[in-house]
Amino acid sequence: MELKRVDPGELNSSRQTVFLCLVDSSGSMEDFEYAMQKALLRFKEKLLNAPEVDEIIVNMVPFTKYIGSNEFTAPEDMSTAYTADGGTALYDAICYGKGRLGSYLEELRMHGITAKGIMVVFSDGYDEHSDTSFRDARKAIEQMQSLEKGNIVGFVSFGDNARGIAESLNVRQENIWNTDAT
Repeated sequence: MELKRVDPGELNSSRQTVFLCLVDSSGSMEDFEYAMQKALLRFKEKLLNAPEVDEIIVNMVPFTKYIGSNEFTAPEDMSTAYTADGGTALYDAICYGKGRLGSYLEELRMHGITAKGIMVVFSDGYDEHSDTSFRDARKAIEQMQSLEKGNIVGFVSFGDNARGIAESLNVRQENIWNTDAT
């Protein structure tokens, strides 16, 4: 299925909430494949049932040691396909996500659209292949969450260690959710 990119010039609303979801597809997530599939389906269902569904844009970005690329789409076009294999570059994905989301928010603002960004990380928290450091990822999260920007970073944790890793990256506790796989 080819994803249709949401063109800011074609939006019917002057307000948008933009979700950029970083989906850990690495080999360490193999034990959580079913839980991840359920989490992605539940996430999509929540977006589709939100009263403001027409003001939501989403981008699902899978990552292993490589970071995938998808378009910003309407929630109904969001892919929930999932497989796990390969290494993990969590810190690279977080830094990439901050930049990608920031660029798209700026593009929306240039079209006169008020936009709020939400980056959600679906992961077990492990990193073994990043070129960027833990400190870089933590700084990216802190910059995203700064009050003047009004953006949110969330972390859907898989496994026993993920919550602690999310906390050490400075994701706000109220924005860390455990899956039923933890």
